[in-house]
Amino acid sequence: ALINRKKAMTTKELTKEGASKWFLHRLSSALKWEEDAELLKECRSLIPFSSLIDDESSLLFIPSRYSRPDDFKYEGDDLLLKRLTLWFKLDFMTWVNSPPCSFCGCKENMVVLGSREPITQEEKDGEANRVEVYNCPLCNTETTFPRYNSPRKLLQTRQGRCGEFANLCGLVCRSVGFEVRYILDSTDHVWVEVWSYRQDRWIMADSCEGKIDAPLMYESGWGKKLSHIFAFASGVCDGYPTVVDVTKRYTRKFFSEEMQSRRAEFCSSEETLQVLLAQVNASWKTAASRTASAARVSEMERREKIEAHFLQTSQSRATEIETNAEECEGRLSGSLAWRASRDELGTLQITKPGKKSTDRTITASFHRESFLPRTILDFLRMRAICVPPNISNTVLPLHQAIVVSEVECAVGEEGLNIVIVDEQTGCILQSRLFASWDNANSFVNMVPDGRIIILSMIGVVSSSKSLSDMPSIAPAICSRLGGFPTSIDDDANIAFIGQVGFHPGWVVLAVSFSSELPGSVKADVSVKHSFNGYSTSNITLVEDHHVIPRRVFARLSEDIMPLATQLLASDEQKRLAAINAMKSNPALVGYVTKHKYPIYLFSVSAFPMQPTPKDAAVAADWKTCYYLPTAIAPKMDSKSSIPIEIPVNTTFFTSLFGQVLNRNSDSKTSSINVPTQDALAGKRLVALYFSEHWCPPCRSFTPMFSKFYSTLLATQPEALEVVFVSKEKDPALFQGYFSKMPWLAVPFGELFRKESLSSRYGIRGIPAVVVIDTISCTVICQEQARSDIMRGSQSGEQGVKDTYNHWLSLVPEESMIILESIKLSLEETAAQSVGAKDAGGANSYLVRNLPEIKPINPSELIKNYFTELVAQGVNPTTAAADAIRRVASGRQPMPDLKPGSFDSVFWEKQICLQAASLPEFKWTDGCCYFSDDAHISTFQPPLQAILCLVSTSMRNITGVQSVFVGGCRGAQHLSSPDKEGEWVELKLENEPESNIEIKGETNKTGIFMQSLDSNMEQGDSFKHENLTPFSLSVLPGYVFSGLHGAIVSTGITALGVICKKSHCSSSDAPSPDKKNKPGMKPHIQFAMRVIVLCGNDLTLIRNVVILAKKYLENAKKQPFNPKFRVFKLNNKVSDRMAQVPHGLDLLNVMHFSVFCSSLEYLVSLSPDLNRIEKAISDVEGVLSESGAL
Repeated sequence: ALINRKKAMTTKELTKEGASKWFLHRLSSALKWEEDAELLKECRSLIPFSSLIDDESSLLFIPSRYSRPDDFKYEGDDLLLKRLTLWFKLDFMTWVNSPPCSFCGCKENMVVLGSREPITQEEKDGEANRVEVYNCPLCNTETTFPRYNSPRKLLQTRQGRCGEFANLCGLVCRSVGFEVRYILDSTDHVWVEVWSYRQDRWIMADSCEGKIDAPLMYESGWGKKLSHIFAFASGVCDGYPTVVDVTKRYTRKFFSEEMQSRRAEFCSSEETLQVLLAQVNASWKTAASRTASAARVSEMERREKIEAHFLQTSQSRATEIETNAEECEGRLSGSLAWRASRDELGTLQITKPGKKSTDRTITASFHRESFLPRTILDFLRMRAICVPPNISNTVLPLHQAIVVSEVECAVGEEGLNIVIVDEQTGCILQSRLFASWDNANSFVNMVPDGRIIILSMIGVVSSSKSLSDMPSIAPAICSRLGGFPTSIDDDANIAFIGQVGFHPGWVVLAVSFSSELPGSVKADVSVKHSFNGYSTSNITLVEDHHVIPRRVFARLSEDIMPLATQLLASDEQKRLAAINAMKSNPALVGYVTKHKYPIYLFSVSAFPMQPTPKDAAVAADWKTCYYLPTAIAPKMDSKSSIPIEIPVNTTFFTSLFGQVLNRNSDSKTSSINVPTQDALAGKRLVALYFSEHWCPPCRSFTPMFSKFYSTLLATQPEALEVVFVSKEKDPALFQGYFSKMPWLAVPFGELFRKESLSSRYGIRGIPAVVVIDTISCTVICQEQARSDIMRGSQSGEQGVKDTYNHWLSLVPEESMIILESIKLSLEETAAQSVGAKDAGGANSYLVRNLPEIKPINPSELIKNYFTELVAQGVNPTTAAADAIRRVASGRQPMPDLKPGSFDSVFWEKQICLQAASLPEFKWTDGCCYFSDDAHISTFQPPLQAILCLVSTSMRNITGVQSVFVGGCRGAQHLSSPDKEGEWVELKLENEPESNIEIKGETNKTGIFMQSLDSNMEQGDSFKHENLTPFSLSVLPGYVFSGLHGAIVSTGITALGVICKKSHCSSSDAPSPDKKNKPGMKPHIQFAMRVIVLCGNDLTLIRNVVILAKKYLENAKKQPFNPKFRVFKLNNKVSDRMAQVPHGLDLLNVMHFSVFCSSLEYLVSLSPDLNRIEKAISDVEGVLSESGAL
């Protein structure tokens, strides 16, 4: 009964016993991964976690060798799986087309002699199913290649083809702690699937190709003629084994005549196969019932329901699924001849994407663009990064290219990234990406005056003209963004921060990058503003059922509402409690909850919001509420969702009830006729209510049913219609009973029709309720309908809603498909409509009304240009020619912009300019700055001097230190503590009217200071070749406040100044974090910050660390058991951590991840347990120094 590569099971052999034996034989591959804990430990020790997981605690971020441009699609364990699969292919396992000669080592042209049974002890111990035999054409030596199946043996040899790859890859994934399934393709291929807690689904992982999540690759790319694909799972620890036919996940052609013909060769009917699979799974489940835990069984059954729904609807949605580039590639593993012989070179060959297409206009990568970072802002902090044109070494998307109040909000792809911020509330309004200057110019032209704009250029932005004449390329950008450069070098990129329609701009970076080295230049701006959301009416709390925060801050505290109350509270009670909590902490900007679930508050870490699952099988009734500016809140409010007109089968219901139904008149003393078609239009469900006035149970049930009906229609008017069916023969008694009902009725005189209805639906007793789907016209609930209504009515509004949702889950698949198609079509149409309205100025808060442009006399225009140029000192002849050229090119005159409100004495701005990473760069003439950072804390005492450590050998600057009045010193910026050199003190006359300027030169080895002021002389030792000059100035009215820079092993490669307006008092500046030290790891810095934020309540923080250690200890005992790596956030233990302010953030820096699946928030440990242990130890060290331990 066993199947092999050359013999397929026939229909006659496909009995329950035969199928069970064959499935069990295939399941053995997955079972072997669970047999040997020592083998799992050995396998786990070989995985280079440090190379696969990004180390965010590193001071200099270096991307993993296995990182790829599409990594942004995945997070946590999913990203680890992606890189693990690639590492497995590239560096762990070796593909063998044919083995090298065992005698002379010849690798080419080995001749296949055939295969034999395993005969040696090594072959038997390695569980080889066969041994391939080859002959060397050079020395005529026979060489064998056993096809091992033992995971232990494969861990030693680490070579083979797809069978060995899948077998060992499954072991590697299990050693990490993943739940793994063995996937068998009947057309001769195998791979694995791994369960994703984040996405609540199985993800394919093909280690032969080094790819994950590309299920259509085999059909669309390789060109395989698929038939049957089975998934075998061992159950992992305390579960039960399963086998599932997952073919529909891997094909778009399941119901095609060709594929059905291939499947019929294996089994005569789909029903027979499904029955056999159900019988096999039932027997396996029964056999494992003694060891399987109830919680595990419940979770596995939930997953089975999710997968069954996906497989049922996958083919109906096939046209909606787009194949990505990797899914269109032919097979990569194996020799060309071998792949050709298997016909797996592919039906569609495409080249891998290099430069992104520039024909796109606007791309918004966030499901929700708008986000309010804080409800009350003392300082609005913004950052823009200028990235080199060559982005080959840049991992995209670079969301941190634009940061607003700690929110990384750039789309981050190649092009012109623009973020618009509301100047009144500090809310991020729009985040867009443009591939060309023309499209960006059109967008900027529509932004209302006063909005804060942040621009970051990544890579190359297309343009039809040279960037040396920006006013003709982007006239709106140049005219509306004060200080924007009128010329950009070919090797330069741009970053800008300022206010639309006002001058000057706050930061204008035009940086020329003169090397291929990776790097960037960044600038920070901070403006003080009395942003105060609660004291004004400019922000509104909106409700959104379409998104959920990617991270949460904390669970609502017991002081405001106990947990038991949160689980039972109404929506309004939860809302009021959450608002109360958010009032006390401006960092909290929203909350998320659902029925019988705690209230979780969120802050900036929630961005970007993730969409709620659309699949009805996994969707949870999430309710996310967050603050937005009142002017745009209505557009985001989920209550204004697009109505869907239900395609009711009116023909069926007209034949069922007749042409008319009765409704009570206003006086309820008589009935009026309403057309059946109109009465049931748009209704999702129809319930037939069989009842009589003389029946005591009916008289008790009717008021309860009426309350149920009225409660449901109050929130969902189109949800349900009820039709009363009575055989009463007295019209007065009929009307008297019907007058107490709020719904419709079959007219009194239709006695024959009522008899027909009773007979059709088998009514044997009353009261009786029959619930019908209005689309398919099938009965979805009858036996339990009455008890469902009673139970729902007793549980209040939420109980009624739950009952209705339960009925919806019972409707046939075809109805769900029809509704999903209508919904998607309407959403797409609405999105296009809203986009067109926004572009046309439908919302004046986001889009301005363009002013009327009056025609200008060319002669007057030439005269104005000529006068302007002569005033600037240009030769009259040259000025005349230039003026004529400008008018001929169509360039409009630049408007005279005035300073905005942020530039008055009531606003405070701080300046900082710095280079990040390791580029060779030069500050060009176009690099000017008018204000910048407060993100880096300023020192209260004035800066008095700068100490420079000059290398004795290279004579470049290897260290700097600020010296402040009173002897206070800033941090030493040194490349290493043992650098040799001499300290040079540079005195400063740091007065508001002094004109301080730092001049120097740079090359790839570092900075060479020319002069700071007259106190430092320039010597011959500072002269080097291939140097690029730079100059940083402190403008009049500002004072020197500190230094910034970037450093490498050879010294300082970039230097920046921190300046402060002279009239600003130090008490108004953001308070410095005095405990942070240079070189301190981020998780240590954050632990120290949490201590301050928690009011130095070290007991709270200590409890979080103690609980984290307990989870770590459990995971270390059984690192392969998923239940010790992933757990619910609302369980009793983790809930104690969730109550601590910043407790979840502290967990995150200790390498625990908090994320939302489709149903609830989960916490997972990083698979690198040693990394967690080190982070916890570091945090304990901070607490020990603070006296907590």
